[in-house]
Amino acid sequence: IGEDDTGPPAHDGHVHPPDVRAAAESQSSKQQVEEHSAPEPANQVPLWVEEIRRWIQSHDPILLDVRSSFEVAMQPVPSAVHIDINSLSTERRRLLQMAAGRPIGPFCAHGIRSQAAVEILEDWGCVAFNCHSADVVQFALAANKGKPKRRRLSYQQ
Repeated sequence: IGEDDTGPPAHDGHVHPPDVRAAAESQSSKQQVEEHSAPEPANQVPLWVEEIRRWIQSHDPILLDVRSSFEVAMQPVPSAVHIDINSLSTERRRLLQMAAGRPIGPFCAHGIRSQAAVEILEDWGCVAFNCHSADVVQFALAANKGKPKRRRLSYQQ
């Protein structure tokens, strides 16, 4: 009894040409590795979120909520100053008085409006950092145990 060109039977009991069998074994190995690999922890925080948390903790910024009033009502961030992105230019004086040289961390729902706010604030000469979204800011505040320190902001018209 001689060996034929198809090689020995594969794990599935069928006879396969050697190149197909090797591919099948390789695929099987990949599946086994994937099945036995430990998944990433569900509570692992993305690096960019951690960077925002550290920035908020170390810079004690004015947290600027540039979402609409409706969005703020749905998910308020109590320690933030709310100025809708569409009103930012008209509220420039008030915001600059409140900030008094402190950095400003705008945020919105997804980070797009807050990035626009960063560009506006930097044009005004402010130090600004995109804090991305209300979810990220709430995470950062909870992780910092309520920090940054809430300073009493006063505004005189």
